[in-house]
Amino acid sequence: MKRNNDRFDDDFELVDLEEDIFAEEAPAKESYEGSSEEGAYEEEVYEEEVFEDGEYEEGFEEDDLVFEEDWDEEEAAPLTKKELRAMKKEQKAARKANRRGLDAANGKRRRGFFYYAIPIALLSLIIISGYFFLSDFLEYKAASDEYKALERFIVVQKPKEETSEEAPAEEEDTYPDLTIDYDGLLAVNPDFIGVLHIPALDDLTYPVVISHDNAEYLNRTFEGNTNASGSIFMDCYASRDLTDANSLIYGHNMKNETMFGSLKKFATLQGFQAYAEHPFFYIYTKDTVYKYEIFAFHTTPVDSYIYDGFYGEDGYDTYVRLSEADFDVQLESLGEERLHEYDFSERPRMVTLSTCWGTGHVYNFVVHGMLTNLFTQ
Repeated sequence: MKRNNDRFDDDFELVDLEEDIFAEEAPAKESYEGSSEEGAYEEEVYEEEVFEDGEYEEGFEEDDLVFEEDWDEEEAAPLTKKELRAMKKEQKAARKANRRGLDAANGKRRRGFFYYAIPIALLSLIIISGYFFLSDFLEYKAASDEYKALERFIVVQKPKEETSEEAPAEEEDTYPDLTIDYDGLLAVNPDFIGVLHIPALDDLTYPVVISHDNAEYLNRTFEGNTNASGSIFMDCYASRDLTDANSLIYGHNMKNETMFGSLKKFATLQGFQAYAEHPFFYIYTKDTVYKYEIFAFHTTPVDSYIYDGFYGEDGYDTYVRLSEADFDVQLESLGEERLHEYDFSERPRMVTLSTCWGTGHVYNFVVHGMLTNLFTQ
């Protein structure tokens, strides 16, 4: 049956029903599930058939048309074929997005394992690094505070400044004035043997100990506390009275330049200039002050001749020759030369200060001193 659109009043407007609304056979239903505030819902969508202009399918009644006056905006409008295809396309894209781990709602990639794992790993690394940094800081501070407290036993007196009116005094062989409570230091640690003082390194001053082995004071402070800074200690095979041809004294190369951490300054131009101004270090005992002139400093392998010891005059001469050769290499890297030639004809006693150098403990840095004088207190 055909009907003409002209029969309807102009005040009514037909809702565009697209081409094909009903099939000739029973309408096939497609189920569509979507989301709304009330939950899931289903709509029946009918296949559409193309009509000729001004014609409707037979059996189509006027009541099936939707007019503007009957339109309820609160109800969902019938889906057109174009809208249906678009909705199906969205559904398909959503399913595909979910399979690929995407958030279909905002189009962002789903936050997978690595999204959280990497920040957590970085945060953990920061926390662990901070923990070790704080631990090192607190340990360094504890050692620094402890050795600073020993200043009650060791006081470095400042040299008297000469006025312009005073006649310059003749240079004499002397030593810096240190006030040391030897009995007080012995009471704190019975292994105490003397005080080391190096003016060229900002008046580096530490008590020196000796033990039955070379391991005890690696991580034990002068007061007996466990700490990575350890102590300044003499080789366990050395004589306590410094009468050996060469006495070795060890100390850690601390990052904050405490203990023997400042020895490496000698390997710089600034350190060399400080050495040139005052090329001596001193060891104070209760009865004697030993004055040593620095005749060499350089890096050396941890298993070098420095630690092998020597015997006799030939061994002594070989040791000195090798040390000076290594010193020349060190000076060449600085573009400097020796201050002067040293006289070893009398084969004076020596003291070698040793600390680690760099990472991996492959090399050490050593400072050699030859005894030039001793003073009775």
